[in-house]
Amino acid sequence: MSKLPKAHKFVDVSDYGRPIAKIIAAVLKNTKLTPIHVTIGFIISGVIAIVCILYRWYWFAAFFLILKSILGCC
Repeated sequence: MSKLPKAHKFVDVSDYGRPIAKIIAAVLKNTKLTPIHVTIGFIISGVIAIVCILYRWYWFAAFFLILKSILGCC
């Protein structure tokens, strides 16, 4: 349910990773991995994306940015 009035609504595509994140969270639920591990993966994937951008490996950068976004939803 949106908190915005109709005049101020917009299309938000930032939640595209949530369905995949729910699956990942369900799989990790009964493992030894903790939310700290997922956060570390989030940070590492962001750093790898930055390095890929610096080396102009844009497809790899896009992959790691999408992975970062999915891990951020977990």
